[in-house]
Amino acid sequence: MKHRYIKQKIKGTLIFLMAVSLSACGVKEEKNRQQAEENSADESISKDGTYEIAFISGEGELDDSGFHESSWEGIAEYADENRITYSYYRPANDTRQAREEAVRTAAKKGAKIIISQGYPFEEVIAHMQNEYPKIQFLMLDAKPRKSGQKAELASNVHCILFREEEAGYLAGYAAVCEGYTRLGFLGGKEIAPVQRYGSGFIQGAEYAAMEMEREITLKYQYTDTFLPSDEVQQKSKEWYEDGVQVIFACNGGASVSVMQTAEELDGKVIGVDADQSAVSPTVLTSAGKNLKGAVTEALDTLYENGGVWSGKQAGKTITLGAKEEGVGLPQEEEAWRFENFTQRDYRKIYRGLKREEQEILSGNATMPKTERVHLELPE
Repeated sequence: MKHRYIKQKIKGTLIFLMAVSLSACGVKEEKNRQQAEENSADESISKDGTYEIAFISGEGELDDSGFHESSWEGIAEYADENRITYSYYRPANDTRQAREEAVRTAAKKGAKIIISQGYPFEEVIAHMQNEYPKIQFLMLDAKPRKSGQKAELASNVHCILFREEEAGYLAGYAAVCEGYTRLGFLGGKEIAPVQRYGSGFIQGAEYAAMEMEREITLKYQYTDTFLPSDEVQQKSKEWYEDGVQVIFACNGGASVSVMQTAEELDGKVIGVDADQSAVSPTVLTSAGKNLKGAVTEALDTLYENGGVWSGKQAGKTITLGAKEEGVGLPQEEEAWRFENFTQRDYRKIYRGLKREEQEILSGNATMPKTERVHLELPE
């Protein structure tokens, strides 16, 4: 199949962090959204009711201005450019059974490629990769696992992970350089990607504090949800009223609750996964990852290889960080809301990450040690 799509290499661009517009999916999103009660999806493009690419989301809405929407935009853009049929599924409920049913329904509809997002699909794909050997699975932000343990990757599975600790590092460094001394980190569920974001955030703040000889306080807590809630709104209210100046809302759709509170109390927010500056004027910056670029790159390589994963992808996992320009802060004019931290400052610290001049711990298991960042953890 000859493609009209011009390959967008991950390396060499940060356009993925441009503002996510809720109208980008527009009518197509409504057309393709799964009707959860019926556990079915409307097809796009195809006349016979089948499609090649199926996207199955994790917890949260598709139009989340972040995690899910960035990936969906990459899929839609690639498929439209190449006239490939595609559709979207949201499992009927937050259970493994519902996610497996979504996979089976997509398979019945003729899906040749199934793209899943997030840790909820770790066990699902671990069990179903062999059930559907002819379907190519792309896992974003997750790898197959069984009973919490690593599982073998079949040749029809390709996984893409990100170095969230580097994105968090940049956000923490920028916040302190901007002049903030009272920070907060509100994570969603205590899973590896969120832990890495938080660890990097602490380390970036520490590095900037050492450079500027400042003392920083940082409240750190998980809320056990990625959905908007009164509890998240109340916690962020308590923090802002206690003097916290900026909160890294690393909790998916629940970040909306933090932004609402920030608007009421004149606080600042750091977004996550994609540029969220269009969501609220309180968003100082966003710790993002190139989900859109990673998806389109993977699909392009797959189709160039005849619709199956290439030798560099089949049964393998790649991890994208600053070196591959897979993470970063948005630099577009409308998204750059710093007054003291300059883009020159940003480029300097980013080059350092690309060259691996700073050692950044992933932070999955333990909190990083600090001297100038004083952590305040829940009792």
